Amino acid sequence: MKSIALVLLWAALAWGQCAMCFRNAEAQSRARAEVFNKGILVLAIPLAAIAGVIAWLAYSRRARTI
Repeated sequence: MKSIALVLLWAALAWGQCAMCFRNAEAQSRARAEVFNKGILVLAIPLAAIAGVIAWLAYSRRARTI
């Protein structure tokens, strides 16, 4: 039960960050908004890669124990 509450809280915090990014990009000119979006992707790619590696390691270790 605690883990579900923690996941929901974490998701709510992440959603708040997305709204902040959206509002900040909306206030900028078109060229600056494109650069801002590229910056978000640059920051998201390493996190997605790390999450993928962790998921792959968890899956491969789970397969060995069965």
